[in-house]
Amino acid sequence: MMRLAIIILGFGTACGSVEDLNRDFMEQEIVNGSVVAEGAHQAVVAISINSGYGYCTGTLITPTVVLTAAHCVQGFDQNGVIFGNEFPDGGLGQKKVIERWVHPEYGDAAFWHDVALLRLEKAAPADIVPVPALPFSLHLNEDDLGSELEFVGFGWTDPELKDYGIKRQVRDDIGLLCDSPTGCHTPELADTIPNNSFCHDQEPGGICIGDSGGPAFVERQGKLYVAGITVFTTATCGTIACSATVGDYEAEILDFIGSANGESCQQNGECMSGACVGDLCCDSACDDPCLSCTNPQDPGRCLPIEDNTACQAADLCLGAGACQAGVCVTENPIECDDGDPCNGAEICRDGQCQAGNSISCDDDNPCTEDLCQADVGCVHQAGPDDTPCGFERICQDGLCVALNEDIQPKQNPPSQRLQGTACATTPAAASLWPALLLLFTLRQRRRAARSA
Repeated sequence: MMRLAIIILGFGTACGSVEDLNRDFMEQEIVNGSVVAEGAHQAVVAISINSGYGYCTGTLITPTVVLTAAHCVQGFDQNGVIFGNEFPDGGLGQKKVIERWVHPEYGDAAFWHDVALLRLEKAAPADIVPVPALPFSLHLNEDDLGSELEFVGFGWTDPELKDYGIKRQVRDDIGLLCDSPTGCHTPELADTIPNNSFCHDQEPGGICIGDSGGPAFVERQGKLYVAGITVFTTATCGTIACSATVGDYEAEILDFIGSANGESCQQNGECMSGACVGDLCCDSACDDPCLSCTNPQDPGRCLPIEDNTACQAADLCLGAGACQAGVCVTENPIECDDGDPCNGAEICRDGQCQAGNSISCDDDNPCTEDLCQADVGCVHQAGPDDTPCGFERICQDGLCVALNEDIQPKQNPPSQRLQGTACATTPAAASLWPALLLLFTLRQRRRAARSA
C-alpha cells in the first residue's frame, strides 16, 4: 500500500508517528495498493495512539473486540478506535477502549508474539460486520505457500505526508511460513523471523508505516477470516514484510474475547457476539418478544418461541397479541380517538394516549362567526348584517359587500342616510329649507314696495 520507504528495521514497525519519521528514507518507491471501495472492509479500523501521537490499523473480530499488533499498544498510555474508510475527516468518530491485552511473551526488539487485543466500551455500529480470527483448525500451513492474501491498512502513500489515513488494499502471495520455535532466516533480513509468522515479497505491492496491526485476509470454506497481523517490513518497505499467524493464537484470543454463545454472562462485553441476553451469550441481541436465546435444545441461538404464546408488541400502542413464527401478531391496537374533532387528533405514544392540538376554524371572513361543534367540527355562521367590514363595505348575509345604489343598509333606509363622508340629515333639518326660502321671498317683496 506504500509507495515510500520510511521504516527503519529494528525501530521501524509499520506503525505511524509523525514525530518519529526518518526523512532520510523517503525517496525509495514501492507499488501502491488501491483505495478500498465504499462499503468494503468496514471491519478494518484505524487505531490512534496517545490521542493522535501515532496510529496503526486493526480489525474488528467481534462487535466489541479489535485485533491488532502488540507494538501499537505496549508502551503507550491509551488507544482509540476509528471506524470508516478515511480519517480524520472521513472517520465515524473515535470509540473508547476500556481494556487492552498484549501477549505476555511479546518481545519488542524482534517482534515475537506481536499480538494485542482491544475491548471497546460499546459495540461497533450495527452495520459493520466483524471478520473473525482464523481458528487453528484452519490456520495457514505449507499448502498455502504461494497462495494470495489480501492486506488492508491506513498507511502512508505520499512523500509529503498528504495521503495518510486512507484505507487501501493490496494482494500478495505467501512466500515463507515460519513454524520453528527458534525462528527462521532469509537472505533478505539480517534479523531472525519470529516463530508463528509468514512473510511475502512486497510484489506487486505491500505494507508500510501506518499499516501495523492490519489484517491479512484469507477465505476458508467460503468465509472471510483474519489470517495474519501486519508486524514489520524492511527499511525501504520494498523487499519483504512479515505478519503474525493468527491461528497460532486462538487460545489467547478466545480467552480475551469472552464466552461462546450459550455460556453464562453478565454483560455484553463478556460474549464473543457482544450480546448477553437473559444471562446467556447469544448470537444476536434477540430483542423481539417472540424470540428467545434460552431454548434448551440450542442455548445461545436466537430462535422463535412457541406459537400462540401471549406477547406484548415492542410498540406498546399495538397492544397485546400472540406469537406467530417469531413475530408478535396483534389485533387490538390501542384506540385513542375521542370522537371530538375540535380538540385535534389523539395519538398513542409508549402505550399512552396523547391529546392532540385544538383545531382552528377561522375562515378569514369578517362577516361570519366561527366555532367548532363536537358533533360536526367547524361551523361558520353569518354574523350581524350592516356590520362594517371595510371602507364603504358592510356585512350582508355573511358576506362582505360594497355599498352602491342596489345595496344599502337594511336597518337605515336610503332617504335617511347619505353615503360617503357627507353628514346625515334629519327630517327636521330638511323642513327648514322651505321656511327660509319663504322668508327670503317676503323680504325681497318688501324692499321692492318701499323703493316704489
